[in-house]
Amino acid sequence: MNSTDVAACRKAVIYARIARVEKGSAHRLAEQIQRVKKGLPPDLAGDTAEVYAEIGSGALGFEKNRDGKARPELQRLANDVRQGKVGSVHVADRSRLARRAGVFFRFIGLCEDHGARVFAGNEELGGLGELRENPQTAAMAESAADLFDEFYLRAVRSRRR
Repeated sequence: MNSTDVAACRKAVIYARIARVEKGSAHRLAEQIQRVKKGLPPDLAGDTAEVYAEIGSGALGFEKNRDGKARPELQRLANDVRQGKVGSVHVADRSRLARRAGVFFRFIGLCEDHGARVFAGNEELGGLGELRENPQTAAMAESAADLFDEFYLRAVRSRRR
């Protein structure tokens, strides 16, 4: 991918997140951002990419959970995607966007709907277009993702006990 793939009026952005505050959190977040910047194509590297960074876990990402929790920087990124300001989103790995499959697929779908590409390292994430074109297939995929998420949450809760 190079900057010709990103429309001139749309920006390349970096999203970085660590799960919790602990000693060295700010340093780990900065390292994650630098790792993503190093992986950007030369014409997008440097300070050209806006950075959305946060420390947080337990929220559903760009959607609010039952407790009203959401990750504000990911919400801001989602709003910028909706407004057509973002051409590409770059993350260290897909789990930085969302660990829950349903949330991840909805975010990728949002980006695809608004012409933004998503990259984890050099790998482009996406290709949900065909899956989402058929409403029945899309509903089945979302249901499967939600079931997986429920299983994941139960496993996490049982480990905490």
